[in-house]
Amino acid sequence: MKYLLFFLAFLAAALRAQEAAPKVSPALTVQLAAPARVTHERTLAAEGEVAARELAAVNAQVAGVSLVQLKADVGDRVQAGQVLALFDAAPLQQEVAQAQAAVNRAQAALAQAKRNAARARKLVRDSAFSVNDAEQLFTAERDAQAALDGAQAALRLARLRLGYAEVRAPAAGIITARPAELGMTAAIGLPLFTVQVNGALEWRARVAPEAAASLPAGTVARLAAGGAAVSGRVRKLAPTADAASRLVMVFVDVPQDAPLRAGMFVRGAFALGEEAVLTVPASAVVREDGYDLLVLVDGNNRASRRTVLLGERIGERVVVREGLAADARFVLRGGSFLQDGDVVRVVDGE
Repeated sequence: MKYLLFFLAFLAAALRAQEAAPKVSPALTVQLAAPARVTHERTLAAEGEVAARELAAVNAQVAGVSLVQLKADVGDRVQAGQVLALFDAAPLQQEVAQAQAAVNRAQAALAQAKRNAARARKLVRDSAFSVNDAEQLFTAERDAQAALDGAQAALRLARLRLGYAEVRAPAAGIITARPAELGMTAAIGLPLFTVQVNGALEWRARVAPEAAASLPAGTVARLAAGGAAVSGRVRKLAPTADAASRLVMVFVDVPQDAPLRAGMFVRGAFALGEEAVLTVPASAVVREDGYDLLVLVDGNNRASRRTVLLGERIGERVVVREGLAADARFVLRGGSFLQDGDVVRVVDGE
């Protein structure tokens, strides 16, 4: 009897303690959602500058004459062989005249030397002239021929210099620079113009070496140029990484009619093909201490924070690369107010 009374007293105390214990109430009312699997085009983001695919330097090829006329300016589209500027041709024309006169004198001297040598050969055959004396005339003939060759070479050079008085475009394209100024005195190699050959541009993007292997020639690149979208294709990759940045340069051809200019800094992405990925609404992602989190809810309605690796954004959703199972349930909104172990009350969500 004593033991029965003791047991009843213990049971009554336990019931009173249970009634006195605080009840666990849900911390927050939440909506849950599950990740959606979608087929998504995988991309590689990159950035870099726009540059001319090929530049042609136009330099002075004569010296000592002044620039008297400019026929082209920055931004002009020119054709191959088009005259861009004129140097003073008068001194060069005088050089041609002097070289021509020297050729005429050399021709006359050669003609006389040939006549003398012909007479000497006849006299030698008739034994009326010594071979040693005749040899001097033969040498004079050869010297006269050499003098004529030199004079003719000088004439060709003078004519070539005269032709250089007209500065011509080496290729069709757009003039991007014009250091030339009226009145400047020419020196061989002096920069006059720079021509962007055919107006062709390229995007020089930089990517990590491990990503470069996924960018063969022909890979499509999409650039964001202001409000316009520009598509290009990979032409080639640099054979080495940059020593300072450790990145590999990718050369992308872009259309000539694209709203781009050399020197622009542009962001873009390379299309790497389609893949199936898990996505979640961007509203479900909690950013904290530099990490991206999702708040998962288990079968007992208890919350747990899970660090995830995010990928590209697709509209209002974001790709989850790592850290999320396909059958997981996560808090759609308000996850930043929950901690591990919190009990939630679930209402219908997505």
